[in-house]
Amino acid sequence: MFTKLKELLTEWRGDPEPFEFTYKGKKVRYEGMECGDDEVNKTCHSVFIDGKEYRLDFSPYATVTQKDIELWIDCGMPNRKDLNTNGPIRPDELKKYLASKGVQQ
Repeated sequence: MFTKLKELLTEWRGDPEPFEFTYKGKKVRYEGMECGDDEVNKTCHSVFIDGKEYRLDFSPYATVTQKDIELWIDCGMPNRKDLNTNGPIRPDELKKYLASKGVQQ
């Protein structure tokens, strides 16, 4: 039973669709790839800025949007240590970080 359920969930979920946009004169591309194990489906998030790859330390269960990536770039592309958080980065943490630097969103 669980094997069949896993097969159905894997077929249903899949990798998120990559997308591209230009932000502040730079070409940005998002790609999400499956990085879980046989038990759990997770998505690892990568952002390419002018061809250079960066790991986006968002939750492996999050759906990443263009606005999330723009916010992350505006914050200086931080990781969880930069934001002093124990878990993956969330957009609300990025907004708080910018506000602490005096940047209005």
